[in-house]
Amino acid sequence: MESNLKLLSGVFVLLLIAGCAPTKIYLLPEEKEQIFSHEVQLKKEDIRVQVIQFINEKYASGKSVTQSSEEGLIIGNGIFEIGHYNVLSVSINLQMELTFFVKYIDNQYKTKYVVKRLIKNGLSDLGEEWWGYYKEQINKNIKDIDSELFNYLTKKDDKFRF
Repeated sequence: MESNLKLLSGVFVLLLIAGCAPTKIYLLPEEKEQIFSHEVQLKKEDIRVQVIQFINEKYASGKSVTQSSEEGLIIGNGIFEIGHYNVLSVSINLQMELTFFVKYIDNQYKTKYVVKRLIKNGLSDLGEEWWGYYKEQINKNIKDIDSELFNYLTKKDDKFRF
């Protein structure tokens, strides 16, 4: 009887602990990437030059890599800020590492952004089982990056351009 009571109390403690553990929320594979299409009034070569210029002005760092081809493809990697959060009085700076692709022809381009990892406080990876908690912030930041690129390519007031 006493051993059954100990077993029952042990099961109760395990159920209590398991019930308090946070739920893991993964991003689905298709949620880790976003694709956008845009039309612009630029020739293929102008798109290439301005995309590279944009990347270097806005996001290039010692941790970013950009490759360009004459066939109409630019590939890059970079680390982008997601936001700052306070969790149980602990400040967390969250960043995401993205690989991005820009395919372009005369007057149009497509972008594809793929989330590679989330980084907390610039030091350690945040496990993929927690990415789902930041899905809205990830999506918003990727859309913001894509909008910045579009605005950069379509702005008319840059005196540096021809």
